[in-house]
Amino acid sequence: MIVGLVFLRPAFVDSYILQNLTFLKTPEIDYRLGHTYFKGVGIDQNLKQAEAWYLKAAERGHAKAMYKLGNLYSHRYGMEKGLEKHPEFWSDIPLDYQKAIKWYKLAAEKNIPPHTSG
Repeated sequence: MIVGLVFLRPAFVDSYILQNLTFLKTPEIDYRLGHTYFKGVGIDQNLKQAEAWYLKAAERGHAKAMYKLGNLYSHRYGMEKGLEKHPEFWSDIPLDYQKAIKWYKLAAEKNIPPHTSG
């Protein structure tokens, strides 16, 4: 069962399968696809695509997607890898603390604790 595979082992699922499951129109599929782009699992990492899919899931009430959006807007990805002197490798998502606070608050209202992973 392909849907079970998506929820149980997202790190091993081909992004093509995830993209073609979007017809199910569930926030969880949108979140998983966003996470696949965020991590670069089976595809090139693409934070803009991750943002788009997280946003789609968050707007439909997915709490972890809300939290991940907060992270995207409040962190400069690439810095943690020692790339602070190479801005070409930084996230192309601009820091936006207002958006980050908005999404963190919405996630907190759904009881998502800080430092949520997955």
